[in-house]
Amino acid sequence: MDLDDAAARVEQMKEWASESREEEGGTDDEFEIPDLDGCTPKFIAVARQKHVSIRHSLRILRAHAGGRFGVWIKSLLRMYALTRIPPINASSKTRRRRDTTTCSRARHGSVV
Repeated sequence: MDLDDAAARVEQMKEWASESREEEGGTDDEFEIPDLDGCTPKFIAVARQKHVSIRHSLRILRAHAGGRFGVWIKSLLRMYALTRIPPINASSKTRRRRDTTTCSRARHGSVV
């Protein structure tokens, strides 16, 4: 989840609260909706306003991966790389297993 997802959830919560108030005649104090702007660190808010791209951020991280904070930066880059791996669903596992079996049989001359 990123800040865009969080902002969408906050908007959804505001809509639900508004609908509930209209239906039941509640008050503003009835719901606790997080202040997303208030809990976002200033440097992240500034970067979002400037529309800093992920590619730019990755370029900066890679440039400093050999520096003083290299261990942390490399960990961040590894975590980011893990988010880019597409999930494997059950059908692709089955297909891969069949392909491997077919190749194995072909090597041993048992495929017709």
